[in-house]
Amino acid sequence: MGNGLYDVGDDELVGDEETGFEGELVGDEEVGAPRRGRQMGRRPPPAAPQRSPVAGLGTGQQIMRKSGGGIRFQKFLGAAGVAIGAGATQSFVLSPTVPFRGERLIVATDAAADALITVIGFKIGNNDQMIGGGGVSIQAFRADAVGLELKCNTCPPNQNITITISNGTAGAVTVQPTLFGSSLE
Repeated sequence: MGNGLYDVGDDELVGDEETGFEGELVGDEEVGAPRRGRQMGRRPPPAAPQRSPVAGLGTGQQIMRKSGGGIRFQKFLGAAGVAIGAGATQSFVLSPTVPFRGERLIVATDAAADALITVIGFKIGNNDQMIGGGGVSIQAFRADAVGLELKCNTCPPNQNITITISNGTAGAVTVQPTLFGSSLE
């Protein structure tokens, strides 16, 4: 149409020109059209106050996000620091007590040459979270690493999360993994 209006069905017009409808004033321009059956200048009555779904949270719990009607809480799983000998491999087993979805892995170490320490396995139950062979340097999992957001499989309480780390340095190093994520409980 030549007048800048577009027909979107149901006799509703959308465009940049006024065509005789009552609209709301915003600044010096008239924009938008009122919904059918609604009178301008009248607002619907406020909804009755509802109890917050987070009332009664225990101390230390923090809401992470709300999605799909469920409130997700930020949680973490960690393992004690373990000294891994030169050329050795260590598996860390984490056991969540509630359904848990990992979103960020941080691996702390006391090694100066942490590029030679690699994560060679990361499983949730029997599901491998690493899609290729080889390992990933723990430099990718340092606390100050940015842009690393994991979308791990959800681990039910009856399964384990296993993180396997290999030490490629010439001496023993202490390694401590922590997996941050969310849970509905």
